[in-house]
Amino acid sequence: MKFRLIILLLILSFIKSYGQRESDNWLFGANCYLNFASGTPVNVSGSAMSVTEGCASFSDTSGNLLFYTDGITVWDRAHQVMPNGTGLLGNSSSTQSAIVVPKPGSNYSMFYIFTVDDNAGADGLRYSEVDMTLNGGFGDITSNKNIFLATPVCEKVTAIRHGVNVNDFWVIAHEWNTARFFSYLVTSGGVNTTPIISNTGVVHLQGTGGFTYQPSHGYMKGSVDGSKLAVAVMNTVNMVQVLDFDNTTGLLSNPVSMPLRDPYGVEFSPNGRYIYAAISSNPDTIFQYDLQAVNIPASKQIAGTTSSGTIISALQLANNGKIYGCQYNQSFLSVINNPDTIASACGFAVNAVALTGSCKQGLPNFFVSLFLNADYTYADTCFNDGTTFNLVYAGTPDSVFWDFDDPLSGALNFSNGINPQHTFVASGQYDVSCIVYDLGISDTVTKTITINALPIANLGNDTTLCDGQSIQLNAGNTTADSYLWNNSTNNDSLLFTASGQTQNILWVELTDDGCVNRDSITISSYIYPSINLGIDTTVCGSNYLLDANPAGTAGYTYLWQNSSTGSTFNVTTAGQNTYFVEVNNNSCKSYDTIQVTLNAPISADLGSDIFVCPGDTSVLFEQSATAFNSYLWSNNAITTTLTTTTTGLFWLEVTLNGCTARDSIEINALNAPIVNLGIDTTVCEPSYTLNANPSSTTGLTFLWQDGATTSTYNVTITDLYIVTVSNAA
Repeated sequence: MKFRLIILLLILSFIKSYGQRESDNWLFGANCYLNFASGTPVNVSGSAMSVTEGCASFSDTSGNLLFYTDGITVWDRAHQVMPNGTGLLGNSSSTQSAIVVPKPGSNYSMFYIFTVDDNAGADGLRYSEVDMTLNGGFGDITSNKNIFLATPVCEKVTAIRHGVNVNDFWVIAHEWNTARFFSYLVTSGGVNTTPIISNTGVVHLQGTGGFTYQPSHGYMKGSVDGSKLAVAVMNTVNMVQVLDFDNTTGLLSNPVSMPLRDPYGVEFSPNGRYIYAAISSNPDTIFQYDLQAVNIPASKQIAGTTSSGTIISALQLANNGKIYGCQYNQSFLSVINNPDTIASACGFAVNAVALTGSCKQGLPNFFVSLFLNADYTYADTCFNDGTTFNLVYAGTPDSVFWDFDDPLSGALNFSNGINPQHTFVASGQYDVSCIVYDLGISDTVTKTITINALPIANLGNDTTLCDGQSIQLNAGNTTADSYLWNNSTNNDSLLFTASGQTQNILWVELTDDGCVNRDSITISSYIYPSINLGIDTTVCGSNYLLDANPAGTAGYTYLWQNSSTGSTFNVTTAGQNTYFVEVNNNSCKSYDTIQVTLNAPISADLGSDIFVCPGDTSVLFEQSATAFNSYLWSNNAITTTLTTTTTGLFWLEVTLNGCTARDSIEINALNAPIVNLGIDTTVCEPSYTLNANPSSTTGLTFLWQDGATTSTYNVTITDLYIVTVSNAA
């Protein structure tokens, strides 16, 4: 497949395909000059030619006039007679006095002008050679001038491309008073003077009633695809004949005759379906025949009529796809605007083109493949778009070849599709060519298309903002034709202010030279964390917990003064110190500090609860060795001791370095125990027991005079005995 592609490209590189620009300039009649470069005929001044009937003109592939002729004289593009450019043996009163054919392989440096005499004259069919490299590039007729080919011939000559070697041409004429067509092959080697003869169709008989040679008058035209030939035969014959033309062998066959009185101008529609014929004896009618009809002669319809006395003589297809008619002896051309449609819709119009000169009977004679008239449209010319190409061609081509002038796209640079799509590798200008092949004939149309760069849209990287912060977004291109932001504003920049904790997707769309590009940015906005470590404080104890997120909000990060990262911090260092925390919510940071004084705890000690006897005085005091800053008793006394005669619960609150401690004590009142050893007594026994607790009351303590502590005492001698009974702890 790769080898075949290379061979195809090599073949294509040697094929010279002629587009329709060679027929841009029409010089005809009495100094008439039209230019079709824009698609609409425009009058141009300067023509040096005044001719009654046949003529020919030719332009280069860019549409620049090269030369023109009436079959006798040749004028260059400066409207000067070429050297050796007079005395050609055509005749300005011949229907198709001349036709120009480029010499194959000469790259438009050499041409042949084929001429025919009028009224089957003795000069017959001849050709002369034009060398455009001579005379400073204005051209000259070489010594190959008036080279004889055939006589007598009718006033008809046309040219059709060869069906295999599309560089070559067939030049076709018709012998007078016979049914023979002569097809002469023109190659890079020159003109083969031995014709291919087709003896077919009607005999072009001599006329009657003083019009002997009138049957030799009238046009002969080929179809754009080169497959058919139409011939107008006047007077005795009075018909239009359509024949099949084999553009490979040069032979004609299968004639179809459409009887018509005195036909003169004939022309095919661009798609080859219809034939149009203008008649000289009925001056107000142009007829159309449908070549796809079962009965072609019966398909005749009136395509258009003119005002009385207005004769349409020559008909000629133009590169805009329209057929123009020469209004005899008037300064106007008629037109068939839509020749590829049926007669009722073909759009015939009289006096359609005003001329600065006068039209006679003839219009320029061109070889038909100039009107293959391929064209294309295209859409979507922004970079990264798939540019769509649509072939504009009236018929159905055998094949199509596209060259997108984009070699970096590799094999995708070429296509054989009718309506291909191509994505160009870069912006810029490309000369896109389309070659259309139809029955061996080719037409190339090349257009310079611009693939526009997309406007630069760049909002930068996604970013974050904190609540209330703003950012100026620039579209990235200050020369675009228009801007559209997501909020429908149209400036080249946008000021955005964050609000709350949200995620915002913002975009801008730029339009420049019809190309649209868009960029978007995600801006995440976050609130500042709410943080409060409290007021400076003094703490009595071994630790104090600071909490930077008491609400437990998720997603925060923390950094304390010692680089710890928890949401809480436990103060354990004694003394006065300052503590700091940074709370981060996606780069939105809040800060707080607190001074914490951590003092060791203190204690107060009033001792154990006490019991007092009724009426006793109690002195209460703090028993530790610490000297406190302040004292506060439960009765609001602020002394270091408290003297009381009452019982009950008493507390003391002491302070030291901001720390507070409290202790309490209970003073309990006790009833005095009842003790009775009796009255003094004399006993006769050797011993006597004294009982200090005859009722066996619990909780009592006893102390006798000699230190004994029992509840009873055994008396063995006469003495004074004393017991103290106590119910205190």
